[in-house]
Amino acid sequence: MNELTNSLGQPISFALPDWTPPPNPVGYELEFWALWGQFLRGGFRPDIEAITRFQTAIAIADSPEECERCFTYEVLRPECDIQHFYRYFKIEEG
Repeated sequence: MNELTNSLGQPISFALPDWTPPPNPVGYELEFWALWGQFLRGGFRPDIEAITRFQTAIAIADSPEECERCFTYEVLRPECDIQHFYRYFKIEEG
């Protein structure tokens, strides 16, 4: 199994023990929160370190593809059943 990594080469791990198959990278969906949310922390507080890293990288990018690679994480789309999330996060259906 190939390990997923972010643009910094750091492994991306998932806490869901029964997550099968792993999520698939779908690229950089620029118009969705799934991508831009990486610059926020709990309570919608800005992640200054992530923002600074992005601003530094985007300032020297010279193509659309390089601009996309300035994001630490691309969007991942799960391929497993939503029930895995409900069980893991203890969400009751109803």
